[in-house]
Amino acid sequence: MALMSEARSRAASPGNTEKAARRKSRVKTERAIVGALERLLTNHGFEGLGVNAVAQAAGVSKELIYRYFGGLEGLILAWVEERDYWSMRGVDAELKKLGASADAKSMMRESLKAFLRDLRSKPQIQEIRRWEIHSRSPMARRIARRREEAGRRFISRVPKDSERDVAAIYGVLQAGLCYLVLRSTVLQSYNGVSLRSATGWRRFEAAIDALLDSVLA
Repeated sequence: MALMSEARSRAASPGNTEKAARRKSRVKTERAIVGALERLLTNHGFEGLGVNAVAQAAGVSKELIYRYFGGLEGLILAWVEERDYWSMRGVDAELKKLGASADAKSMMRESLKAFLRDLRSKPQIQEIRRWEIHSRSPMARRIARRREEAGRRFISRVPKDSERDVAAIYGVLQAGLCYLVLRSTVLQSYNGVSLRSATGWRRFEAAIDALLDSVLA
């Protein structure tokens, strides 16, 4: 009992309380900074980003951005990891529904549909993807590498097929879906299929089913 009382005393000490308050304050500030970054991406695109702009939008000093994230690049990387469509969390949720015995076709079908819906719902991530396509900056390469690592982790979980290259098949389908989403902001339709209606996107999802059914046993 004496030891428990001593432990409670230490936990309630002014020093520990102060540390907890500082941690809470930092988390709140980090969220404000990340939220400001997201608003700038939404309203002005990637080209509107800068440490000063983010600091002003968040109502903090730019020194805090360097202290907490190491600068703009670290902040963007942290945001991408949290919000990117290929975070694996959404995919993991879909795969759990299927169960451990799911076959390659089921895993690919559900993850591709989750990918498509998630990317469509995140205009800021779409903006990052457009920027990545033409950028040769170190930051763009780092983001691409992290996506590639996540993609490989997923493919490693898909049952192997000795007759079909599931990684290449998945890559072609995923890249095509990504292109359609990115083009939907400037095109009304693609090959006559609407990019601006729920009906059009249901047709693309049905195409995922049809293609996988024809390619995979």
